[in-house]
Amino acid sequence: MKGFALSTGSSGNCFYVESITGSKFLVDLGLTYSRTEELLTEKGIKIEDIDAICITHEHSDHIIGLKSFVKKTNCPIYISKGTFEEATEFKVGEQSSQIKIIKEHDVFNVKDTSVFVISKPHDSKESVSFIFDDKDKKLGVFTDLGHVNNEIKHMMKNLDLM
Repeated sequence: MKGFALSTGSSGNCFYVESITGSKFLVDLGLTYSRTEELLTEKGIKIEDIDAICITHEHSDHIIGLKSFVKKTNCPIYISKGTFEEATEFKVGEQSSQIKIIKEHDVFNVKDTSVFVISKPHDSKESVSFIFDDKDKKLGVFTDLGHVNNEIKHMMKNLDLM
């Protein structure tokens, strides 16, 4: 399991996660499609090889590229109902088969990787974080934590990478 930030901060958040057998994820789309593609290419990663996108919350520095990704890819996008409803300026349509609504404590699988959804304190409607488990390592992506509650502390103790 490996991961790195393509960008962090108020100018845009986007994180890359890859399992030991090559399942590829983006967490948040706070950059334009073209900028994300450019940064991935610099790392030798093709944007069309991304297997899934996970969205933490609706603030624009986390979803500015969402609408373009839906238009330009067939990649599934895992997003909470509250985040999806609040992301009005980036609305992509309820009917899109790419949109996968998730909630706290859900577990979904993408190829060999299990992804656990955990709620987090933040000033947004239904903000979540993600923990990726490829049976070799566990990696958590936590952004914009208002504070670290007991559940998050417990989960963090069992991670190999953050």
